[in-house]
Amino acid sequence: GDNIRNTFLYDPLRVRYVEGTLQRLGADDPAYDGSRKPLAARFRPLDGPGELEIVNVHLASKRHQHGLFAPVDPGVDPREELRVEQAAIVAEHLERLRARGVDYYVTGDFNDFEFSATLRALTGDHSVNLVDSVPEELRYDYNHRGVSQALMHGVVARRQLDGRTAEYEILHANALTGSRPGHGGDKASDHAYVIARLEIG
Repeated sequence: GDNIRNTFLYDPLRVRYVEGTLQRLGADDPAYDGSRKPLAARFRPLDGPGELEIVNVHLASKRHQHGLFAPVDPGVDPREELRVEQAAIVAEHLERLRARGVDYYVTGDFNDFEFSATLRALTGDHSVNLVDSVPEELRYDYNHRGVSQALMHGVVARRQLDGRTAEYEILHANALTGSRPGHGGDKASDHAYVIARLEIG
């Protein structure tokens, strides 16, 4: 049913949702017309100080990208510019969070490489992609047209790394066995799973 929605699952015995912080970013922006809107919400640990705003994204897909060996325009991705526009909207939200001193973690399916214009538009000089901390040979979570790549990312403010723990791990099982999008199977996802461990300030 094409019902891929962004959502949050959280353990109320460990964290509390901060009332009134849930919002959809870019809901009225043309860049997100007919596309999944990033979902943002803030959480507070029950056993410690601080808050963390989590932004869950699913940017425009690579479904229309030409294969690397296509006879016409090999590798061309007609939706790349759209993803850059979408990422810039999220980056504006992060700028407002930094101005208020709020920690954040942006995660989800960015549908683009860690070295792409999409990720550069999002990270700028103030944020860091935790995927860059993973050894290059392990830096993949999806097999797209036979190319293993990282499409999931974890972005935090650069200042969140100062004297604090920030770890990122990719669990590769799904990306290794492959799947056919739109076809049934026994896998919950066609992506690998990622785990971030963040120390909240």
